[in-house]
Amino acid sequence: MPPATGGGLAESELRPRRGRCGPQAARAAGRDVAAEAAARSPKRPARGSRRFEAAGRWALLALVTLLSFATRFHRLAEPPHICWDETHFGKMGSYYINRTFFFDVHPPLGKMLIGLAGYLSGYDGTFLFQKPGDKYEHHSYMGMRGFCAFLGSWLVPFAYLTVLDLSKSLSAALLTAALLTFDTGCLTLSQYILLDPILMFFIMAAMLSMVKYNSCANRPFSAPWWFWLSLTGVSLAGALGVKFVGLFIILQVGLNTIADLWYLFGDLSLSLVTVGKHLTARVLCLIVLPLALYTATFAVHFMVLSKSGPGDGFFSSAFQARLSGNNLHNASIPERECLWAFTKVDGRGASWELNWKRRMPWKDVWLSTDRGEGISDRRDDMIKAEDRRKTPPSTRQGRPCQHCWAALTPLLSSSSNVAYPVITVKTPNGPSPSALPQATSYPRHWALSAQCLLFPPLPPPTQVTTYLHKDYNNLWIIKKHNTNSDPLDPSFPVEFVRHGDIIRLEHKETSRNLHSHYHEAPLTRKHYQVTGYGINGTGDSNDFWRIEVVNRKFGNRIKVLRSRIRLIHLVTGCVLGSSGKVLPKWGWEQLEVTCTPYLKETLNSIWNVEDHINPKLPNISLNVLQPSFPEILLESHMVMIRGNSGLKPKDNEFTSKPWHWPINYQGLRFSGINDTDFRVYLLGNPVVWWLNLLSIALYLLSGSIIAIAIQRGAQLPAEVAGLSQVLLRGGGQVLLGWTLHYFPFFLMGRVLYFHHYFPAMLFSSMLTGILWDTLLRLCAWGLASWPLARGIHVVGILSLLLGTAYSFYLFHPLAYGMVGPLAQDPQSPMAGLRWLDSWDF
Repeated sequence: MPPATGGGLAESELRPRRGRCGPQAARAAGRDVAAEAAARSPKRPARGSRRFEAAGRWALLALVTLLSFATRFHRLAEPPHICWDETHFGKMGSYYINRTFFFDVHPPLGKMLIGLAGYLSGYDGTFLFQKPGDKYEHHSYMGMRGFCAFLGSWLVPFAYLTVLDLSKSLSAALLTAALLTFDTGCLTLSQYILLDPILMFFIMAAMLSMVKYNSCANRPFSAPWWFWLSLTGVSLAGALGVKFVGLFIILQVGLNTIADLWYLFGDLSLSLVTVGKHLTARVLCLIVLPLALYTATFAVHFMVLSKSGPGDGFFSSAFQARLSGNNLHNASIPERECLWAFTKVDGRGASWELNWKRRMPWKDVWLSTDRGEGISDRRDDMIKAEDRRKTPPSTRQGRPCQHCWAALTPLLSSSSNVAYPVITVKTPNGPSPSALPQATSYPRHWALSAQCLLFPPLPPPTQVTTYLHKDYNNLWIIKKHNTNSDPLDPSFPVEFVRHGDIIRLEHKETSRNLHSHYHEAPLTRKHYQVTGYGINGTGDSNDFWRIEVVNRKFGNRIKVLRSRIRLIHLVTGCVLGSSGKVLPKWGWEQLEVTCTPYLKETLNSIWNVEDHINPKLPNISLNVLQPSFPEILLESHMVMIRGNSGLKPKDNEFTSKPWHWPINYQGLRFSGINDTDFRVYLLGNPVVWWLNLLSIALYLLSGSIIAIAIQRGAQLPAEVAGLSQVLLRGGGQVLLGWTLHYFPFFLMGRVLYFHHYFPAMLFSSMLTGILWDTLLRLCAWGLASWPLARGIHVVGILSLLLGTAYSFYLFHPLAYGMVGPLAQDPQSPMAGLRWLDSWDF
């Protein structure tokens, strides 16, 4: 069968990559194929023709870029109110402008860039970003939206250039660009103050740079080679600096680099010195440079955010001491006696079983006896709740305060020794215990504990839980087990707390002792219940605890912030800790505190002293405890990792599952819920998404057939062999990107949303462009004897382009906003377009 003239992609058009015999053999094979193709070609194109073709390529790239920017910036100012997660990331941009420290589960680069865009565009950082629907009014928000739209607009030309380099086909690149330009989901994500367009910008920049430096493989160490290799490293740092899912593109580049170095090592024409140079170049550009830039973003982050803010409580006391406005900044502590704040060194041992607290890192969570409202799983809800806690709780509802705060904070150095005064208890990585009156808070079957029956004259015990917020009611009095004397009485000498001491912890506000007994904890089986028990320090032997210093590196005395300690219950032998489980409504959705009978040293049962006050002793400055930058960097990553793993959905929260995403099963409301609202609905263009899903299946089928044929030694015609290499190599590269950016979400335990799929969607769109262009060329080649065979490829590509554009015309109100009747109403512009019942627009 004669080849189709001008309709296919000859193998000579491919830039051959190193084969098993090394780059020299690959280039020789390429020259042979090129010679064969030249012999078949009637004549070579003239120089003017090549210039015209190059100009056409640039014009097409300009057209694609212009169309991308036009669709992203169209109606960018609408709606003029907060949409979806703008409430988070717009607020974080404000924090940078105001230099206020905050906590987020993602690295800082994306929020820093949003804040910088707002600052440069005249935004003053005064808008509160309280909740979706709040109007921006006179506040300048277009700079931040415009910045995200600007980066989102570059996704289309980046994908166009990537596919063009992988396939050497303008039609494949143009089809890919159309799929992304006319996708309503990508358009929606690019028009708001979100991290997604910034993340996808760096992912696509890294992909394009990697493909470009691969294409320079026959010119190693040239200026373009160094440029694209370095730009790959910069893009990797940017992707990881925005979100941790940037690790997926790092993995893809890493696999490509390993394969590249493996082939270089097998090329016997290269000396080991040359191979060493290649290895060194990749280490410098793809490891050292990204790490340096990534670390620099955190250095700027900590330098800019120098004021105390809503993120303080997630970090250690030593970290808080560096923030101006924090009560620990430029503070001093007694050299000897103290208030205590016990800190859990790590909460990873806790079993995060229930809902909202999974969002919380084990950092700065306080033991509380508050009977107030529970805290939501949303970051901003926690911040607002923390602000409310700054008001003395005794003023709320006319009730006396019931707080028993306990702060558990990370281990740091201090020269202070602990004596026998009042203390606070705090965990370094998570919540701290609180107490609630048992008779009114526990369900009935928990109210009848043994101690209530044995000691009816005494008030019922209080429930001890852990809580996220710090308060002045964090005070506990530490006493020896065999005395009721006041340790602050000036007639008594200072007596230090030492390893092995038996103590009682009396809550200062309620005069209840920290207590445990052989009664099962509310949620955790085989753990013992921890309560606040007794009155005015009167209790029983179940109030006695022995202090043990872990490893005893600093001697027998308990050191503030340095000594890693455990509290062992004297009667039962159990260890005080937190299970990390969230109590139901009757426990005010606070975390459970238990006493575990398993004496194995676990991270969630190790504490340390955080803060102390004693008028009998001289003070030392906390400035000496401020951590170094490497310590701050490590701590911030531990907090972010725990925060990410703790992101769990609340009851009735609208989330999605990974299997929903490729089939476009359900969207996500960005704004509006009724016919009077300006409604924006995040949903992918169904024609684009279902075509992408079909393309993945077709690629696996066709790619498998071609790979088997090649492996069995089938002799393919030159043009078919060239197209097969495009399909296997170029398509395989983007299929790997889709796989790495999609399937890891099945392994994640955190809450997931629809927008998490969009990086993978970029790769599936590139695969669609390469696949359909290749299949249509193969069809044209196979039907070359037919008179209209050459038109098959052109008609097929045009049909896909027009179908995609028309589907965008139908569904564009989802992205640009809808007002009026809902889709169920025949008068709605979306009537008849609700193809799936799960689409809620």
